[in-house]
Amino acid sequence: MRNLSPYKKCPRCKERCFQHEKSCHECGLVFERLNYTSNKSAKKLILKGNYKDTIKTADWPPDSKKSTALLLCLFLGYTGAHNFYLGRFIKAGVSLFGFVLAIVMVILTDYIYGSNLWYILRIIAIIPGTCVLIFWFSDLIAIIFERYKIPVAINEDLYSLKDVVLSDKNAEPVENLKFDKNNKLKENKKDKSKESEEIPTQEDASKLEKEDKIKKNSEVVEKLNALKNKKKRTKKER
Repeated sequence: MRNLSPYKKCPRCKERCFQHEKSCHECGLVFERLNYTSNKSAKKLILKGNYKDTIKTADWPPDSKKSTALLLCLFLGYTGAHNFYLGRFIKAGVSLFGFVLAIVMVILTDYIYGSNLWYILRIIAIIPGTCVLIFWFSDLIAIIFERYKIPVAINEDLYSLKDVVLSDKNAEPVENLKFDKNNKLKENKKDKSKESEEIPTQEDASKLEKEDKIKKNSEVVEKLNALKNKKKRTKKER
């Protein structure tokens, strides 16, 4: 459904902005730059500990699939697999820790049941265990209704092509460009062949016209010579 509200929320500071505003008046985020973001670039920054250059948004980036995240959440949500897939590593680590503790409790129940160690492990497992269930259920609903917050960051390779695409009318749209696993642009052989074809100048055009005239004149001369030879042959036959 089309959003008829005159307002939109800034994904960085959650400030309410007008739809026609090009940037957030609170934090200065340029909304156009969100078209050049990817989830893979955000995951790289998060692994390096750089959270400032990442933004969490409910709009799915082109390099992450909702169907994949939904399946991971349905069948492996208790391990935090969908959070690992989308770069929510802290949330995923809590879910995985709670799942491992639950397995340990099940395995050691027959050996330490009733002992002090069993009561200590049960108390420790309560908090992450409840977090696992809460995260699993809330994330499933959020993914279905597209409320799940996905970390994204500027893809520098994609953003660097913006000026090229805008200046070249015959260039392929940015959203149709293909990238490899390392977020590098895949080279298109057809595009290379088109680039190699140079646009002729006025001098080249005049040369081509002269060559065409010479070819036409030579063809006319050849036809006249052929007619003369035919006439000579007919005279000799007579």
